[in-house]
Amino acid sequence: MQLVTTSMLNKQIAAELHTVEKTIEVHSGRVMQKLSVTSLPDLVRVSSARNPA
Repeated sequence: MQLVTTSMLNKQIAAELHTVEKTIEVHSGRVMQKLSVTSLPDLVRVSSARNPA
């Protein structure tokens, strides 16, 4: 989640984690469903609110 909130692209996150882009898309989508958000900016806001720096 931390990499998603840094505005990295899925492709960049996948490279960082040594996985494929589709894996990042699937996991991000599942997190978005669980948090009831529909967009990436909403996901970043909710995530930041739950885990302040």
